[in-house]
Amino acid sequence: MWKGHRAGTCGQGSGLPRESRIFASVFDGKPIPPPAFDAAGPLWFLLLALVAGTAALRHGFNREWRCVTGFNVLPWREGGTAEHREGGGWLVVALGILGWMLAGTAWAWSHGEPGDACAWSLLGPGLLVGMATECSRWAGGRLGAWLTLRPDLLSGMTRMDRRLRVWWAWGTALLWLGIAAHLPSAAALQAASGGVAYVWVGWLGMKWLWALVRLVREGVHLGWGFAYLCTLEIIPSALLAGGIWKVWA
Repeated sequence: MWKGHRAGTCGQGSGLPRESRIFASVFDGKPIPPPAFDAAGPLWFLLLALVAGTAALRHGFNREWRCVTGFNVLPWREGGTAEHREGGGWLVVALGILGWMLAGTAWAWSHGEPGDACAWSLLGPGLLVGMATECSRWAGGRLGAWLTLRPDLLSGMTRMDRRLRVWWAWGTALLWLGIAAHLPSAAALQAASGGVAYVWVGWLGMKWLWALVRLVREGVHLGWGFAYLCTLEIIPSALLAGGIWKVWA
């Protein structure tokens, strides 16, 4: 027989937190798993925010949209490193941070206590990591410009990194959406959601290759190109991955 309150009414006078209320329905003493949609509320919110941001970029900043999409962002073309205009650069940065929040929240949820709903508090670490990477990227670009005496080149590399980060955000969102569409159970979705974070590994490989092609195209010696990748790309990414693994693994 049914025991307890329904999930929609539990918490009225019960004092249970939002995450616990989702699992408050029981049948013969056993909790009834919630639908995947209810359990992953913050991730659905991030998906909607990413769609809204993409629509705003498409319809409000045509030049920036052309630099992000299609063949324009390829390393042997100028679109990826072109100057930000019309304020579209800030929106590109925001979309990249949303990608960090989506991947970080999915990863943290999958490594949490089995059966827990995705808590809104999990959005915080991804937001902090996204903002920290943007700041470190800016600082690394300034340092690289000072060392190489090529501020135009390093600024262009920073802009290309931001635009490629939008691709990563889209790829992460599409992969998680595909997982959610094929896993109707909240428990299965929780266990599988962390896999979207590994999109970052593939994206890093693509970004490093594109950066090397761009450097060589700009006349930088191949040895200096590898030195740039190791100093300002590979080592910071490895340190970031190691720190995230220690916190969330």
